Amino acid sequence: MGRGFEPRWGHVSPETLRGVLIILGVGLVVLTIAATLDRRSARRADRALQQVPDLPGADESDAPAAPPPTPEYVSSEQAHRPGADTALTDEQRARVEALRDGSEDVVEVSAQLPDPRLANSGGTLVAFQARVLSCPEGIGSAREVMQTLERAARDKTPVVLLAPTIDVEVVDLLVVNTARGTLEGGAVIVGAGDCLQVAESLGGHAVGRADLQSGYVPHSAYGTASVLVVDQAVARFVPVPGEVQA
Repeated sequence: MGRGFEPRWGHVSPETLRGVLIILGVGLVVLTIAATLDRRSARRADRALQQVPDLPGADESDAPAAPPPTPEYVSSEQAHRPGADTALTDEQRARVEALRDGSEDVVEVSAQLPDPRLANSGGTLVAFQARVLSCPEGIGSAREVMQTLERAARDKTPVVLLAPTIDVEVVDLLVVNTARGTLEGGAVIVGAGDCLQVAESLGGHAVGRADLQSGYVPHSAYGTASVLVVDQAVARFVPVPGEVQA
């Protein structure tokens, strides 16, 4: 019978055997290090999974907004008192009267002030060369119109917000800042359909809640009123010539 395979270790030189053992030793060390690193990576991954991710914008709708300037305390009597009157020139008074008696072409809609303190001329809100932002879906927070108010304050341009519903914090913000002279203008409660009519008549376009909540309102959204007058139940607007949409 033939002999089976027999390793011929006797023909392996000591140097070769030493090299093989070194290679095996290095391999074991590498495997040990790799296993350790792998365990550490797994622990880091587990810790990361247990932490709440900080995703930009993920909780933006639920996160508390930076509080607007806190309105000064007013008594019950002051809360129902009209705001301080703005001095009008003789020419401005004549224009206001022309709107009221129908001597001038106007856009007229049913309206009311959300707070009597926004009135600035004998219980009436009057503004000249005012930006008008029409929001037929309502205004739900000060954050939604903060950009509009900041623009108006920076440019020293009157601004008037139109909407069927306006959050009380927006109204308070306007009351305080118009009283302090930071802003000129105010807010008016107007039906959704009338918002659309006014926006088109003044050369702007209506803005929905989604656009307001995005924090950006394009300049093209603002209409411009040469003069506007808001009495007890009626708002009258005179468009700026050349800015009315066809």
